[in-house]
Amino acid sequence: MMNHITLSGHTLFKLIATVILITLPSSLFAIESPAGIGGIGLHNSYNLGKSIYLRKLACAGCPTDNKNLDSSTAKVLIDKLNNNEKFAGDLKGIKRQSVIVYLTHRYKMG
Repeated sequence: MMNHITLSGHTLFKLIATVILITLPSSLFAIESPAGIGGIGLHNSYNLGKSIYLRKLACAGCPTDNKNLDSSTAKVLIDKLNNNEKFAGDLKGIKRQSVIVYLTHRYKMG
């Protein structure tokens, strides 16, 4: 014989809401802030910037073509990103800013 479970309206609502929250991708709930994209704060900007730097600036044939930066060459690169729109022209807005965040914190300039 089958047992039936009776749920109140409030309990049923909470159950459905929980299932929805569990099944939706977490990126839908991320808070975009000036310091980060797809999440909150410096940590996400740093990771995004590192990824973009390695894929768009430090790869073979890329503008820097050098994965071995030091603090002085990183500063030059940050200055180019801040002051020269044509340098790495495909990096705009939050992507460009994330690379600057990554370099600034990676090479302890901020």
